[in-house]
Amino acid sequence: MVTIMQKALTPQALEQHLTGGWDQLSGFVLRAVDVATADTPAALFEAHALGFPGSPFTPDMASVHLVRFPATPQLRFEDAIGGTDRASAALTGGPFVERPPFTGTGFAPWSGGFAPVYWVASSRVPAGSDIVRVDADGSATLVAVYQDVATGWVAGPGAPPLPPVALPPRPSLHIGLLARYGGAVFPADLLLDEQTVVLSSHANPADDSGFEQTPSGRWRLAVPLGDLTELFELSMTGTVQGAPVRVIGQSAQAGEQVYDVLYTGHDADVAESFGLTKLDAGVYVGAVRVEDLADVQTVQLVAQGWPGA
Repeated sequence: MVTIMQKALTPQALEQHLTGGWDQLSGFVLRAVDVATADTPAALFEAHALGFPGSPFTPDMASVHLVRFPATPQLRFEDAIGGTDRASAALTGGPFVERPPFTGTGFAPWSGGFAPVYWVASSRVPAGSDIVRVDADGSATLVAVYQDVATGWVAGPGAPPLPPVALPPRPSLHIGLLARYGGAVFPADLLLDEQTVVLSSHANPADDSGFEQTPSGRWRLAVPLGDLTELFELSMTGTVQGAPVRVIGQSAQAGEQVYDVLYTGHDADVAESFGLTKLDAGVYVGAVRVEDLADVQTVQLVAQGWPGA
């Protein structure tokens, strides 16, 4: 049985997902079943500890959007244990130093019950994820479904159509699954049946390849898992002035190649001292020149049962 996780989306993240083709998620998450009774924006504000410094959330919001996603094998979850300063983190033995209402106990600061809190490193949104809007009257509306890496987000059944979004031809190769098929490597998604893999390509590999173009502009082919030579995710890590980071993308800025990085040290004091951009509670990102990334390590993450394991 697949475990469904959930995370509250800031309005900025919601906009990026639905109109900008954003396909990444990271930060503090809960198991949906643990907070099933948190069915209003006020309850979600408490359960997801949304009152952090700089938060765009308020307990009296008319609605809150959640991304709900399956806990697929490529995702890496960490118990959110630590404290609000280094002294309290030392008492729990956890690595996280975050701002209240983060508690560091490993549980949500929620009066409705016990809900373990996890931190997930930046990853591509798994196929089959959805975005749900929860309104003040307790109603929930399925807004969008993430079909797969080649298609992106599509409107949920009965929901208003999403604006047309042309995805970048290639997703980041530093996060998300990659599949070796027919001698080539493609960005990929393992569907929820765990037997079918969707391959994505920026162009049709050949006239007889079987790939079909999606409205996003990418090309799509679904193949049996057993037809792959390998299925894996690349994890490239390093340090920037001693701070641990994971590379989540690569781009060119002012003629220089830079890495987009996610800080993985879990210490808000350090993240803020480096001037990293805070996207959400526990999510600090930045851009560094390629030559400034030290202690670089690149490994393949492969789950048991995947081709190449």
